[in-house]
Amino acid sequence: SFYFTSFRQKQHGIRNSSPELAAPITTPVNHHQNLYQEKIMGAPKYKKRSWWDDTLSYSTVKIVKVRDWRLGALHYLFLFGIVCYICLYAIWWNQGYIAKENPEGLVRATLRAPPSLPSIDNLGYCTNSSGTNPNFKGYQTYPCQYQSANNVAFPVGATSPIFLTTRYKVFQRNAPSVDCSSSNSTDCVITDTSNNLNIAPVPRFYTAGIENYTLFVDHIVYALSNDFAEKNTNMKGELYKGNKFLRYLEDGRTGDIFTVAEILESAQIDLDTHSQVQGGNNTYRYDGVQLMAIITYSNRVSDSRSFKYTIKFVAIPGIDTTRYDAETVTTQTNRHGIVISFVQTGNIGKFSFPALLSSIIGGAVLTGVATTLVDLLAIYILPQKKTYGDAKFQLTDTMSSTLKKENQKGEKVEIEVDKNESPQ
Repeated sequence: SFYFTSFRQKQHGIRNSSPELAAPITTPVNHHQNLYQEKIMGAPKYKKRSWWDDTLSYSTVKIVKVRDWRLGALHYLFLFGIVCYICLYAIWWNQGYIAKENPEGLVRATLRAPPSLPSIDNLGYCTNSSGTNPNFKGYQTYPCQYQSANNVAFPVGATSPIFLTTRYKVFQRNAPSVDCSSSNSTDCVITDTSNNLNIAPVPRFYTAGIENYTLFVDHIVYALSNDFAEKNTNMKGELYKGNKFLRYLEDGRTGDIFTVAEILESAQIDLDTHSQVQGGNNTYRYDGVQLMAIITYSNRVSDSRSFKYTIKFVAIPGIDTTRYDAETVTTQTNRHGIVISFVQTGNIGKFSFPALLSSIIGGAVLTGVATTLVDLLAIYILPQKKTYGDAKFQLTDTMSSTLKKENQKGEKVEIEVDKNESPQ
């Protein structure tokens, strides 16, 4: 604009009478000048290239290259660790390429008595034939009896939960001497249990050698979304004690077989220790114990198309496990024992590209963390932090200074316009 105005003045012989107007105006053409020139030219502003340049301007990140091998080596080390995390853990070990879901299933459990049982005289918790062992591990002993599997498992046919009797007592009733098959035998109806039971001491019995009984467990699992169903005998199985591996379950098995002793070891329970039942000072063998059998299913890491499961038993101390048989006219049986409930859980699935992409993106976010850590080290910790900070951060003028400069630019444009429109 300055050169254009000077040319017109020279052409028409016009001189600037004011020294201020005579001084050359070297302010470059800015956005205010463009808008004003477009206005006086009468053309729509969207037809001007400068308007499109301002409207569709592109903002980008300024990159500062710090020539320091320490920072570069640390950054590449972080990136290498992130790549290892994504590939080895997130994708391979954690199977991030599989779309997983929680499975559901069914469990069947049956009890079997061992071929032979130990002698009662060799069982410390049993009162021996001579009666010379009234205590065992600080707790009272009781007479023991051998029981069939159908008598130990209660009720017969129950699978989950399954109840294994460790102690029982049988109350004898003062039954009336009437024919209870007659329809008018009202004396056979039990109306007051406490009055119909013998008040004489009732003997209590332990089940002899309960640890030697075996539990047969058969289970299936299915996942609807992945169209998957499988039986335990077709999968690899492992028995655990907490997080400690105990043994593999045999290949070619017809089901999972555990001795009661193995189950108690997995649950970290000794039947001859304090049961923690409130109000009593007895053992788990006397009061019973609640166990949770947790079966966890998953895809195998080595072959994601095959499946495995782990099983461990967890004890919940302090729960009363009292059970009663169906009352009869002559007897009532009170039972305590090991209650085993089965819980099926885990994650199983099949390959999914969206799942793989999600694992990669989730790990890639960590690259920003690596960059942030190196930046903090460079600008706050290293001896050259001031140099690196000056290179990384570019300070602008304050807002008040910016507005003041904008106003000065606007005034200069108005002066120049006045010169252009002044009479010749």
